[in-house]
Amino acid sequence: MRFLEEELRKLPGSDVRFGHEVTSVQPDDESVTVTAQTPSGPVSLSGRYVVAADGARSAVRRSLAVGFEGFTYPELFLIASTDFRFEDTLTDIAYVNYIADPLEWLVLLRVPDLWRVLVPAPENSDREQLLSDDSLQQVLQRVVARPEPYRIAHRSVYHVHQRVAKSFRHGRVLLAGDAAHINNPLGGMGMNGGIQDAFNLSDKLAQIWAGADDRLLDRYDRQRRTVAVEAVQQQTNRNHQIISERDPETRKKSLDAMRRTAADKRSAREYMLKSSMISSMRRAAEIE
Repeated sequence: MRFLEEELRKLPGSDVRFGHEVTSVQPDDESVTVTAQTPSGPVSLSGRYVVAADGARSAVRRSLAVGFEGFTYPELFLIASTDFRFEDTLTDIAYVNYIADPLEWLVLLRVPDLWRVLVPAPENSDREQLLSDDSLQQVLQRVVARPEPYRIAHRSVYHVHQRVAKSFRHGRVLLAGDAAHINNPLGGMGMNGGIQDAFNLSDKLAQIWAGADDRLLDRYDRQRRTVAVEAVQQQTNRNHQIISERDPETRKKSLDAMRRTAADKRSAREYMLKSSMISSMRRAAEIE
């Protein structure tokens, strides 16, 4: 984020502000006015277009009463981060690991200076208890048992949703990233999908700035919303089903199918194109 801010400030006409909480958005035929609350009181800012990339709880989306269709998983995701070097014990792990287990699946993810462990928890769990030292030590000890307690650098628990905004364009307001679509994190497709939104939309806004018709923005909605529904939502939900499956026979069938895919060069290539989201970018480009 710091690097992005530095680059933004180099652009002529850029204005980077912090401490502004959006309270309403009012589009008209010529511009959009955003009202925000600041420590010094409310302010209003106007522009030709507004790109709402303000997250899953998007104030812009809610201000426009845009439907956010989908569902919430009947479980919680619990995260604990530690500086313990799992790679010294689990020598075959990568930076991103998805471990399927009949009793408890988990994600082991490397972030700068830390390892992050994500496990499921029952929806009706006591959140304070889940986040307690005892609870998180038990989680980490199940990954690698050790005589010393783990040092926990970060902890959180949250609900996971699969939702897509009813439309990504509302006149001069465009939704992108988590403001437009959210999904479970299994597969890393949420942030990557948001980055693809940004590339797609910035290209079209540049063309409009150069004189193109702003109906290009309708194409942004068609392209990116279609991909969010067809690719991101379906694949991430499928990832969740596979990793959390407990039935031995169903698990065996999934593993056998994966082995067949890996053994066939053409199938393996198609799988990699899909999981890397290259296929979804190509799919979006085909939509007029």
